[in-house]
Amino acid sequence: VCVPVAPGRSRLILIDAGLPGKGGLLTKLPRWVVHLLSNKFLDSDLAFLHYQERRLRQAPYSAERWNSAYYMPGECDRAIGALRRWLQQEGARCVDPTLTLPPSPSSREELLDRFEQHTTHCVHCRQAYNDMETWQRGVGAAGLVALILDRLSLGPTPLWLFGEILAVGGVLAIQELRQQMIFKDYEHYKT
Repeated sequence: VCVPVAPGRSRLILIDAGLPGKGGLLTKLPRWVVHLLSNKFLDSDLAFLHYQERRLRQAPYSAERWNSAYYMPGECDRAIGALRRWLQQEGARCVDPTLTLPPSPSSREELLDRFEQHTTHCVHCRQAYNDMETWQRGVGAAGLVALILDRLSLGPTPLWLFGEILAVGGVLAIQELRQQMIFKDYEHYKT
């Protein structure tokens, strides 16, 4: 469920629908992994929703008349209509047409900036982001040890070669995870 909390801002409430008492898959993964997976999903609509919200406030549309500004014929759109009616009825300030939206980001990088929008504020992701540097150093050190042992011809050379390759792959994989916590462009044509 995505709940508007301020003009141009929403909060995601992710519900794990696992069996009661057993927990679903999401409870077994570290929180930062769940957040990364959620971001991959959320980024698919982020730019679209960002600009649609602004379009809703421009003539001939109106945030006051949101229910006639868009044609929502689908059964799946009923929940959106019900939420908007409830927000309007309860006087939610996030849909108040008199309030202005925050300025639109100047670039796609700013719009999809995960580091400033999430990582710096989330204790789980911030800790994982900081820990990943340590993980990279450890995996790199293990690769260096494997390289030294391989060059000295101590022990089984194929094992050291495998360790070197594994270490390089590990360092690159950790770097990719860190990058996803900073910025990851969503390209619709690749999905």
